[in-house]
Amino acid sequence: MYKLLLTLYFICYACYIFYTREPDYFDGETTQAVVTLNNKTSKATASYNVQGKQYFIDANYPLRTIENGEVITIIYNPSKPEVAAVYSFWGYWLTWGELCFSIIALFISYQIAVSITSNPTAESLKEQQTIDDTPKAKYEF
Repeated sequence: MYKLLLTLYFICYACYIFYTREPDYFDGETTQAVVTLNNKTSKATASYNVQGKQYFIDANYPLRTIENGEVITIIYNPSKPEVAAVYSFWGYWLTWGELCFSIIALFISYQIAVSITSNPTAESLKEQQTIDDTPKAKYEF
């Protein structure tokens, strides 16, 4: 049962991730950005140019290290270039909130499935015992 549940989890999570990124992976365009690090607050800001206009986005994300002056890839929405994100596996494709929520949902679904199948009611147990599982002959009338 857990193999089926894990398979469904990975398929659903992959579909969810692929179609819910903002800016959209299919419509978005990528460009290079330069990271500037504020020494006082240690906040990383990425600056990038689109059609001669400069934009800034926050480049901080937990468990991702970016150094001052580093050139990174940004994905942005061409119709709204100010809507952008650092194009990396951790932070764009996988985020803390979605990952934690989906693992909790997977655990709860597994517990529900186990409790339903391992503790049948008296009526369903009686019904299962009365079902005849013997195969019938091919040409039986």
